[in-house]
Amino acid sequence: MPVKSGELLKKEQYLHFRVMESKGVSARGGATVCYLPQGDKAYLSLALCAPSDIYCKKVGRIKAKVHAGRYPGNLGPLLTFDQLMDKAKAMVLAQNDEQIHRKLTRLEGLYTRAQAKILSRKVLGVIKKK
Repeated sequence: MPVKSGELLKKEQYLHFRVMESKGVSARGGATVCYLPQGDKAYLSLALCAPSDIYCKKVGRIKAKVHAGRYPGNLGPLLTFDQLMDKAKAMVLAQNDEQIHRKLTRLEGLYTRAQAKILSRKVLGVIKKK
């Protein structure tokens, strides 16, 4: 049964984010966000797949669910689907920005955090190429 707009999510949800390449979706890298309601609160957690690893939904779900209950800081209010999507995108982009910034700084030392942020959004397909 589809969720009505504005309705709080009361079931376990997983959102999968994949890396976009010029030829389509990459088989490597990605992220899974887990939303795990517990009463009137919900756990929200993130599991990342390294860019060198092949993405697997099953492994992502398991890792994200384990992370959800492990850290008390992950506990927050119940969310609507739109709120969940916004938070999930922010979590993935923030983590991806940091990873790309560290990698580029280590490789070349030329990119600023702002440049890494723009590059990570292009990699995830958030910014469409002109």
